[in-house]
Parts: sequence; C-alpha cells; structure tokens
Amino acid sequence: MMLSARYTIALGLGCLALVGCSRGPDPAEIVTGRVVFKGQPVAGAGIRFYGPHNGFGLVANLDADGRYVTPSPLPVGFYEISITGSQGGMAEGPGAALPSPIAPTYVNEAYHDGATSGLEARVTFSQTTFDFDVSEPPKVPEVRQGMLVRMAPAKGHK
Repeated sequence: MMLSARYTIALGLGCLALVGCSRGPDPAEIVTGRVVFKGQPVAGAGIRFYGPHNGFGLVANLDADGRYVTPSPLPVGFYEISITGSQGGMAEGPGAALPSPIAPTYVNEAYHDGATSGLEARVTFSQTTFDFDVSEPPKVPEVRQGMLVRMAPAKGHK
C-alpha cells in the first residue's frame, strides 16, 4: 500500500513537471521607433528587421515623421536592420523572401543591407523602441588576414 502511494505521488509530480516545463509560443513584442537622416525624417521608406538566429524577417513602413510600428510582434532576440522601400510585409523561416522595393537614394547604400548597415536591435521585454540616425555612412569592419584592423566608413556615402 505504501509503495502505491509513493508511486502515485511520484507519477503526479512527474506529470506536473512535464506540464510546467512545456514550451509555449516564443515571446514577441511590437517594436516602434524613428529613422532620421540629417535630423529630418526618412519618410515613405521602410525599415527591415531580420533575425539571423531565427530566420524571421519583417518590414515596417516609415510614416511622414520617420516613425514606424511593426505590423506584428517580433520574437524576442537580435535583429540586423536595413532601410528599404516602403512595402511593409513579413516572411518567416530561413530563406523566405521579403519585399524588395527601392530604398531611398539619399540614404547610403550600405544601409540597404542588414549585413553592411551596422544597425542592430536586441528586442527584449523591456526594450522595444529603437531610433536610428542614418546621416553618416555606417562603420564597416576592415579585416585583413582574418583580423579586425579598424572600423572604416562605408563607401558610397552621398
């Protein structure tokens, strides 16, 4: 009888542990912010968030004041940022395509690609607002023989 009671308690605790440890959906947050160029809003463009860790990508439109609100929550994590054209949208999963509209020509070309923009955001529960100034060319690493030599301005600054 004692063994049966212990077995029942152990089984009950095991079930509670399994239920308590089950994983729900990944936490996600709506992200907001503003993009400016020489103090003026970057209007009629878009801001692209791409998460290399999860393959999730999203484009939010910039309004007349350069402000944006993501059209859906971004999973918490690190994102590479680029400035694109204004067709907001989403793509999920590795290799998923995002809209590729024409980005504003007055913004340095390096800002059009998250890998060269130098812009990044780490979305957390307490950090959901990100403002970006794209006035100066981004600093890109100069690497020689696998070693970082210095951070140099990106080419093509207009």
